[in-house]
Amino acid sequence: MLDIVVKVMDLSILQNVFQFYESIISSCGGYTIVPNAVTYCAAKFYVSVFTEGLAWELKAAHAKMQAKVLAPAATKTEFGKVANDVNEYDYDKIFGTYHSSA
Repeated sequence: MLDIVVKVMDLSILQNVFQFYESIISSCGGYTIVPNAVTYCAAKFYVSVFTEGLAWELKAAHAKMQAKVLAPAATKTEFGKVANDVNEYDYDKIFGTYHSSA
């Protein structure tokens, strides 16, 4: 019984049966530099590049699994205030276009 569980958990076996999509969340910040958020952008750039590289490798290996990057734009939340340790954070001035969490 344990042997069956291990075989089912083996991704290479599952890839031959199903089409898989792995979605990894990045950000538009992974494709640009936002003032005062270089570390954030660098981290998101890594996520984006890693996922795109993984997608190429999976395609080259003719794997049924695919990797996709989801890179949403900025979303107006309390994150801007907290991350920048400020009382006010002007999304209109900094981003122009953004999503609303409301």
